[in-house]
Amino acid sequence: MPLGHACKSEDYKQWSPSDGRNGSQCLLGRQIVYRRRILHAHCFNGYDFDRPITLRKCPCDREDFEW
Repeated sequence: MPLGHACKSEDYKQWSPSDGRNGSQCLLGRQIVYRRRILHAHCFNGYDFDRPITLRKCPCDREDFEW
């Protein structure tokens, strides 16, 4: 099985975990955006690959204090 090629920018997508409520991308008061390799990309990264993470605080609303 071939190992593939070095990953390019089109081999990635932006992904943010969420709890699925109200279409919000916020989880526990913040939004974290990861650069994630797409499922069907057959490529590899070197050991020195930097995984950029973007962090943004979200405003609290009433549902944040539900529990």
